[in-house]
Amino acid sequence: MNSLNFKWPNKQGFDAMPIPDILWKEDFFLFDIKKQFDGVSVFLRMDACQLYNWHKDLYRNVVINSVIEGFDSFTIFSDKDPKYFSGTSMPIRELTYKAGDCYLLNTSVHHAVYNRNNRRTFFSLYFKPEVRYEEVYLYAKTKNYIL
Repeated sequence: MNSLNFKWPNKQGFDAMPIPDILWKEDFFLFDIKKQFDGVSVFLRMDACQLYNWHKDLYRNVVINSVIEGFDSFTIFSDKDPKYFSGTSMPIRELTYKAGDCYLLNTSVHHAVYNRNNRRTFFSLYFKPEVRYEEVYLYAKTKNYIL
């Protein structure tokens, strides 16, 4: 039986499934960061042909994500607030996920996800709102977890 097909509770527009530590604590660098910053690990899932519109995360400022399936999607970031941007085009930065890689993301800046033809499932490690991107980045850099 494939556990990814169970009914998942919906959280903030994504299906979410908590991950018990026993399933991934062998991943030293992620587990170390989780312990250091009291992180929470979940699988998140987003159906095909979905747009998770421009937003800033309210309950977390930094996450570490790794896509498991569904690479046919776009994750974009902008320093501009789309709500107040009056131009016809807006500068963005795109994140292209690669299989097996983890990405440290600053989710306190505007970002959006457009999921194309496949359901996307990914691992996400997130932290309390008071934990800042810069803190996690500096810790990971000091420990040589970031290239």
